Amino acid sequence: VAITSDHGTSLGEHNRTGKSNIHEGDGRYWPIYPEIGHVPFLLAGGDVPRGRSLDLIAQPIDILPTLCDLAGATVEPDQPFQGRSFAGAVLGREAAQHRDLAVSGCHVRAEGPGVARGACVPREATTPFVITDRWGYAPVGAQGRPELYDLSADPLAQIDVAADYASLLGELHAAFLDHLRAHGASREFLALWQDVPGEDAGGGIWAIDYPKETI
Repeated sequence: VAITSDHGTSLGEHNRTGKSNIHEGDGRYWPIYPEIGHVPFLLAGGDVPRGRSLDLIAQPIDILPTLCDLAGATVEPDQPFQGRSFAGAVLGREAAQHRDLAVSGCHVRAEGPGVARGACVPREATTPFVITDRWGYAPVGAQGRPELYDLSADPLAQIDVAADYASLLGELHAAFLDHLRAHGASREFLALWQDVPGEDAGGGIWAIDYPKETI
């Protein structure tokens, strides 16, 4: 039995409510902060040890290969899994080290009626959040600037320390772009995150599940 969730919900954190930008008067970007992107994952049954917790970084794409391994199922998908199994860690056969980082994101396109291809991230967009064993990094924060949080001391990402870690921001951004490339991101999508958008960010379509007219 596996229990998880697709996302969390803001209940006042970061002066937000809901899971994404639902208020037309709020022009901020909406990074996928921990209260949205850090979801539970519980397993029970078979050889899974009871009452044990693992401190490892995994992503939803890792769930299917993990469950296949735990069930002893051999599968031959039409396309290779992009996720990686952490069944060995669950069963205590391997160290609880799986991923160096996780990226939460949303389908963002800087295009639409009257919007030129290659435009910057549209206003009010839901933007990515990068997690490592210590850091939380928003390439495009609420006001359009990068944000950085020391999650070891600030697990809800309340105190932005980006101004104190300029070199680390560059390292995390490079790792973020490498992650996108490794998972087949298009050149147009990669171009969205090369530069931080300014106050005159363009219009576009910010999420495939919440289509909007040009902003």
